[in-house]
Amino acid sequence: MSRDGDILAVERKTEDGVTLTEVRVDMGGGDVVTADHVSDPGDDSHPIPGIDGATVTESPGKGNKQTSGYIDPINAPKTAPGEKRIYGRDPTTGLAVNEFWLKADGSIEIMSLNGAPITITSTGPVIVDSPDVRLGLGGRRIALVGDIVQGTVHGSNGSGPIVTSAPIPGGGASFSAKIVGPGSDVGTG
Repeated sequence: MSRDGDILAVERKTEDGVTLTEVRVDMGGGDVVTADHVSDPGDDSHPIPGIDGATVTESPGKGNKQTSGYIDPINAPKTAPGEKRIYGRDPTTGLAVNEFWLKADGSIEIMSLNGAPITITSTGPVIVDSPDVRLGLGGRRIALVGDIVQGTVHGSNGSGPIVTSAPIPGGGASFSAKIVGPGSDVGTG
């Protein structure tokens, strides 16, 4: 049997070296139960007390309970059939602040909904393998390895040539070049 209730508190504790999450739920009529937070492997979501609701079911063992799902009363679902959306929320308002959306058409959308930065951190290389990378919605394509670029060389500042892609009064020598990647036989200076 399952029942819905309001989340009062969420507590993380360690038992036998394993960190577990327990949820205290007000089932109404003065009945407050403590239930184990159950979720998919790889899902580290934390319900918000005072905002979210929980569905509580019986669990193996005498008197044990577990949550079988949560209710977010603030953020309406947006996904279409076959899609997956994960979003983070402000802990005081419950409003979504960012999202990672896997869409049914094959596209992936990563959004900061409140202007916060998006950071990618890696101890190894970050690889963007695409024939067309753009900055900004409808923006111009950025130059990639293999592209031909053009510019003008304007004398020297003592430590190497001054290269620009914009005209500078006084002339200069025009050039065309191909962007090469690491490991090529072109020197770096």
